[in-house]
Amino acid sequence: MSFLKDLTRNSRVCIMVEPMWAVFGGLIFFYAPLYMESIGLTHVQIGIASTATVSINFLCNLFASSITNRLGRRRTSLIFDLISWSIPMFIWAIAQNFWYFLAASLINGFVRIVHVAWFLLLSEDAESHQRSKIFGIINLINFSSGLMAPLTGLLIAHYSTIPVIRILYGAGMLSMTLMFLLRNALTTETKNGLEMMKKHESILLRHGLSNYFQMIRKIITHPYLLRVQIIYILTTFLQNMNFVLVLYYSNQLAHTEKSLSIIPGVSALVNLFLFIVVLPRISKFKEEKNLAFSFLISIAGIILLFFIPANNLLILLVSTSLLAIGTFIHLTFRDTLFMNNVEESEKADAFSAIQNISTLAVIPAGVLTGFLYSVIPQLPFMIMLVLMISAFLISLSLLKQNPVRLSAAVLDNEV
Repeated sequence: MSFLKDLTRNSRVCIMVEPMWAVFGGLIFFYAPLYMESIGLTHVQIGIASTATVSINFLCNLFASSITNRLGRRRTSLIFDLISWSIPMFIWAIAQNFWYFLAASLINGFVRIVHVAWFLLLSEDAESHQRSKIFGIINLINFSSGLMAPLTGLLIAHYSTIPVIRILYGAGMLSMTLMFLLRNALTTETKNGLEMMKKHESILLRHGLSNYFQMIRKIITHPYLLRVQIIYILTTFLQNMNFVLVLYYSNQLAHTEKSLSIIPGVSALVNLFLFIVVLPRISKFKEEKNLAFSFLISIAGIILLFFIPANNLLILLVSTSLLAIGTFIHLTFRDTLFMNNVEESEKADAFSAIQNISTLAVIPAGVLTGFLYSVIPQLPFMIMLVLMISAFLISLSLLKQNPVRLSAAVLDNEV
């Protein structure tokens, strides 16, 4: 893969093995609400399962940076990927009722420890100008799993939802487990990771936790990163509300699983076009400007959703494509913005902190979304619209704010 030659070894390896996770992860996330509904879960129970994951996310984020700095990015990724994905995938595959999903969701919550470690393993050794490319490729791979959705839709139409999704979970468990082992074998610990392991080998976990809370205080008092933090909160809340989209398409707009399977495929093609044609052109602009642009597109997509007639697949595809474009761009430049404004030695603590503040703020999202949907199906989308407009306005404010890197020096001066 010649287009990866300019990247570091760790970035190349993480990108090359990512499809082994993404091809199943994307399909599972898309069809999971319908699978849970088919097994007999109510909309509120689906929301509770989502909230359970977020609650454990919050607890894990408290220790994520300390664990990552002590064990290293590579080892932490292996251990907690096996816990947070391989085990839940097996439970989801054999699930019979709400309690199976609740147990799997609680275990899957440990993924937040992985998210910090993997994020750093993927991008920490890279140059700042390479990161938008790295995150763009990762987002492209994850969204490209949608190309398999039409085949999945045909299988569901023929064999029904439950058996097909069970097989997907089982195959996904095997593929993901192999991916975790391969990635661990082919990557090396990052340069900064080795330094932090040496620094933290004699630091007690409670001391690491103290540093972590200090980092939270610094983020919320840092004028630039505070705005970035709010954007993380808003986008994380939106991600935790997304499960109602496929339920709305199915229940309110009267689309079958077969027609719904076209949506991820179209979104994948749109994202491929974005990566090849659009991303290289907009990368020369400021990350803040691209971020604002992404939310403007998402706003158009969610507004259009209110006016889609039942059984109208064409307008639905336009709406979902706009949402896919907005999501792809905001994920790419939101994470780039963060990584480029924090010093190397502070990345683990800062990323863990920014994730945990976001997680704490969105704990009610799943239950609230499920409840609102059960009352009036359009209510969650009204909330989404408000969140998107807020994110757009904050992104615009970042353009007027001069970024100041969060560094150890800044921290020491303010302690």
